[in-house]
Amino acid sequence: MGFDNGLNLPDVNLDSYSALMQILKENIMIGLNVCIPATVVSYDRNNNTVKLQPAIQTVIIDEGFVDMPLLLNVPVLELGGAGLSIKIPLQAGDTGIVIFCDKDITLFKQEKKNTQPNTLRKHDLSDGIFIPMKFGNAGANNNISIESADGNTKFEVTSSGIAVKGNITVEGDVIAGGISLKEHLHSAGTYSNSAGSVTGTSGNPQ
Repeated sequence: MGFDNGLNLPDVNLDSYSALMQILKENIMIGLNVCIPATVVSYDRNNNTVKLQPAIQTVIIDEGFVDMPLLLNVPVLELGGAGLSIKIPLQAGDTGIVIFCDKDITLFKQEKKNTQPNTLRKHDLSDGIFIPMKFGNAGANNNISIESADGNTKFEVTSSGIAVKGNITVEGDVIAGGISLKEHLHSAGTYSNSAGSVTGTSGNPQ
């Protein structure tokens, strides 16, 4: 006896126990949400949440492949701890993956502490967390870098040190070798500036 499930599975003999178990397994897996690529539709920076369109279609029996529903108010992964964090701005069209938690995370998102699940749902589309990531060529070197899409600004950690490309704006002081950029003085000598030559110890940088 054949089984028309719309999923392009081979015909199986329903009199076979193993075949029935296989069909049951396939139907359970259809409804199990684990992880899927997604595209950002919009980004709420204040709440660090996104509206997402899953990038892989799902199968509906007797309908075929259809787009998955939009995922709303999905929290974005932000690496952090001890009061520090790495913040990544997002915009429509950015990509990443969304993972679906084992249990309802509604109360955890609100309270940020150990809590009971609000419902008994499991691997639900409502319990996703978005991890931004760039799909494609990562480059030829093995350095760690933070860079703009156009390559005009880059902070790169190499085996020999740190390389920076682009303008640097600093609020506060810069200390190099124990010497303050704002407060250091030059030793006695003759120095030239816009007002002419000065002999003696220099004043603070301006």
